[in-house]
Amino acid sequence: MFRESVIAETTSTVEELTGKAPRSLTEWLTDNLDVFRA
Repeated sequence: MFRESVIAETTSTVEELTGKAPRSLTEWLTDNLDVFRA
């Protein structure tokens, strides 16, 4: 479904709940890389 862009809706939910703009998966993985190395 995601690969085919069937679910292409964008929302502001993350920012509304956290007060911060959403980050890309690459940014999140870079920030949390040490967790996966443990």
